Amino acid sequence: MLTIQVSAEEFIPKLTELFEKSSAGEEGGTVFLTQKRLTRVDREEGEDTVMEGTEQAEREEWPVLLRATARWREGEEKISTRVTPTSLSSFLNAYAALLRSSFAPHMRKRDKKREKRKADASAARKRKLETPVVIEGPKRGAGRRKRARRVKAEAKRVEALEKEREREREREKGGKVGVPGV
Repeated sequence: MLTIQVSAEEFIPKLTELFEKSSAGEEGGTVFLTQKRLTRVDREEGEDTVMEGTEQAEREEWPVLLRATARWREGEEKISTRVTPTSLSSFLNAYAALLRSSFAPHMRKRDKKREKRKADASAARKRKLETPVVIEGPKRGAGRRKRARRVKAEAKRVEALEKEREREREREKGGKVGVPGV
């Protein structure tokens, strides 16, 4: 099917129709959205296109091309628009509002109870790491195995505490934790 080029004002209502059509019952389909900067604007014959990386190309403001393709069993429908830099901010506000309203019903709600349980479990683990293991009992004779287990548990706790502190230092730096070569 051919792509229908519409004005920026017509694009939002047409996109709304595509979302409604794609989410309707058995006819349900998929809407693909693409957005890119246009570097080749309609220029007069013989005029060169400014190449990337030049000073003029970096100063120049370019229009944005938006495309929407809706696919369902019966076929597909495509619409596109070209938005000028001067009207881009107002267009993007309307576009963002449309996307939020179209996606919101399909989003999964946050499970706040599960998040709270995870946070509580994490806090409990940190408290346990901060609490040292008391090593008491004889080195030989009755209770030596119990003492050996406690010594081993303390060594493991110290190692885990060091790893946690290393992770926190990495987070403060802004690096990724646990990924080699990054």
